[in-house]
Amino acid sequence: MLRQQCHLISFDGKVACIGIHTKTLLKLVEEKLPNIQAAFKHVCHSDIKVRFKVATPDKD
Repeated sequence: MLRQQCHLISFDGKVACIGIHTKTLLKLVEEKLPNIQAAFKHVCHSDIKVRFKVATPDKD
């Protein structure tokens, strides 16, 4: 679900901002916050703050 309905808006090495397609999905994704933070920690080897925002990706 995350791969299809979410996208990375920005990441500065300390904070990741993730765009969610709809407000309804936002509630579901917020429940997965510990898993998402753990994934960032595994990849980045440090604690990363994760923020969510309802936003659709730009289509080029």
